[in-house]
Order: sequence, then structure tokens, then C-alpha cells
Amino acid sequence: MRQRKRRFRRTPCYMSEEMIREIMVWLPVKSLIRSRSVCKAWQAIISDPVFILAHLHCSTSKWEQDPCVLISPHTLDFFLPGEQWPSTFSNHIHFYQWRPSSPGVAKFLHAKKFIDGMFTQVYNFAYCDGLVLTPTDNLLYLFNPATRDAISLPHSNNRRSGISVQGGSGRQAFYRTIDAKANLYRMGMEVFTVGEGAGDDASFWKELPGDLPFPIKKWQTALTVKRRFLFWRIDRARHQQRTARGLLRLDLSDESFTVTALPDAMGSRNDACIIDELHGELCLTARCSETTAAATVWAMEVDDDGRQGQWERRYSVRFPRLCHVMAPLPDGRLLLWNMTDLYGYEAPELELEPVCEMDEIRYEGRRKRRWKNLWSFNVKPYTESLVRLTA
Repeated sequence: MRQRKRRFRRTPCYMSEEMIREIMVWLPVKSLIRSRSVCKAWQAIISDPVFILAHLHCSTSKWEQDPCVLISPHTLDFFLPGEQWPSTFSNHIHFYQWRPSSPGVAKFLHAKKFIDGMFTQVYNFAYCDGLVLTPTDNLLYLFNPATRDAISLPHSNNRRSGISVQGGSGRQAFYRTIDAKANLYRMGMEVFTVGEGAGDDASFWKELPGDLPFPIKKWQTALTVKRRFLFWRIDRARHQQRTARGLLRLDLSDESFTVTALPDAMGSRNDACIIDELHGELCLTARCSETTAAATVWAMEVDDDGRQGQWERRYSVRFPRLCHVMAPLPDGRLLLWNMTDLYGYEAPELELEPVCEMDEIRYEGRRKRRWKNLWSFNVKPYTESLVRLTA
């Protein structure tokens, strides 16, 4: 008699939600966006503010092992001779990711084509937790290149703006200055909030009480440090009245202003500097003397409660122009940016070594290497983020 073979049903593999979270939190944003359509449970996990914040921490950890920068090339529709700052910027914004570990090509992240004539000028970007604030002569635009989302804020042609993101909640606060026409020495500040918990603040710019204690320079966006502090350079040269020498700091916890003094070694007549953020520290690059070709990079510790340490001299670099501090590299060098080039610097040497000519590398998705009517680049240290953009 023929015996029947028993068929055993395989017990489906079970993974707890905690295990799924532990795996998913290390996945890139692109994979997580696709995973949202798998089931409602996964969609709920990926949309959870706690998960978004945990994913941001993991992205930061990966960035420390393999840093990258965000590159946005800016081109002109055509050149007009004699303009100090062009008024013919292309309305096509591009974002690319470049890694020193893969120096030959910049990875495509996102691009958005606006209606022709929507804006004619683009200024320096502000950045926080994977979000990019793009000031133009018409509107402020907010991008998340990783999720390929973009929104516009209510009308603003003010370049002196800044951004802060509150953890994984998706709540973003934007700050811009107001020039008082009747008095060149007075300047106000407005805030616009979007995302969860924004409430009525998500429909208009709200003016903060009082004026800024000191005016800030034009053509600059704020530097965000630890999501809580915004720094601007104070404008002394343009204003004849007595003005403090330093950086204006806005504490977002109570929206109060203080002044951070410049390093004493800079000298009383020298205010030219570049400010950056590196590992939660405030970095400042400047020359100690107008006669020297070397620039010094100072760093100051800023804790979560707002207490600041002393300026510490970290690096000395010989270069004709000041450079932005981008990231420490795994091989011990420091990545710096100036205009169209990225450089590697290794102490105690003074000279810089070019590591990337941004106008020469290949950009993913483009047939031609060169950009037609290329004007400038915006470059920021970059960690991808799931933070949602909601108007």
C-alpha cells in the first residue's frame, strides 16, 4: 500500500515591531519611502516622530563614518554685464550628493523646475537636519532633497533668514529680519512655523517683540547650531553708530538675543569671517592680520543649555581666500570649501590639497559635464532626513 507523505506547514517567521524598527532605522530614506506602501503597520512606523528622530541620529552616525556634502549648482539664463549680483538666475534648482569616498561623481537627489520668472535671484542656503532653506528675491523655499518634497513660505524677499527643526516632530521654525525704512539702525525679526503643533502660526509671519539689539549683515543666512541657536554676523561697517563686535545669537527656546564676541586674536579692526557648525561646535574662520596669507580656524563649544566655552585655535591654513569648514574626513584631514572647489587639509601642514573641482566632476543624470552659464555653488554638510514638509 502506498504511503502518503505528510506535508508540514511552515510556521511563518514572526518579527516583533521593535526588531522591525531596529532594522528599518538604518535604511536609506529612498528605501523607507518605498516601504510605506507595504502595509499600514510599516507606514505608521515610518511616520512616527520618534522613528524619524532615531533615523536622523543613525544618519548622523553614518555621516561621521562616511561624510558627504550637498551640492547645488546655480546657472544663469544669460549674463548681463555690470551686475554685482546677477538677476537672471535659472528657475531650475538641483541637489546632488558628493562623497569624498566616491569623488568622481555626484549622486542626483532632487531637482525642481519653477515657473519662469518666479524669481530672478538665489542667495546662500540655510540648512538644518536634512532640510534646505532657499532664499530668493521673491519667496523662501524649503526642500527635503531626500524625500523630494518642497514647499514655499509666504512672500519674503529677505535674504537674512534661518531655519530650525524640532527633532522628528516635523515642526520647523523660520526666521527673517525686517528692515525699518525710517531708521537704518533698527531691525526687527519675524518667525513662521510649519509642521505638527504649529497651530495658528502656520498661516502668517509673526513679528517678535522688540528690535534686534544690533543690525546684521546683508547677503547672509543664519547658521543653525544644535537646532536651538541661530547665529548671524553683526554689521559694523555699514552702520556709523556704536555697534558690538561679534556674532548675534538667537536662542530659540525663549527667542532672546545675545552677542558672542569674536576671538581676541582677530584684532579690533578685522570683522571679516566665515562661521560654520562642526559636531555641534561653532567654528569661525578669519585672518589674524591683513598682511598674512594664513587663515585661522577657531572652535567654540556650545552646550544644550546655551552655555558657551572659549574660542580655541584649531587650524592654520594658507590660502588667498577664506574657506568654509565642511567635515572631518576618516583619514584625519579636514574638508573645506571655497567657491568651485573642495579641499583637504591635514595639520600641521599649511597648504590645501584639491579633492574636488565641482565644475569638472560628473553629475549623475547629466550627459554633459559642464554647466552652461554656471555662476556659483551652494554647498552644505548633508545628512538625509525623513522630516516631513507640511505647509
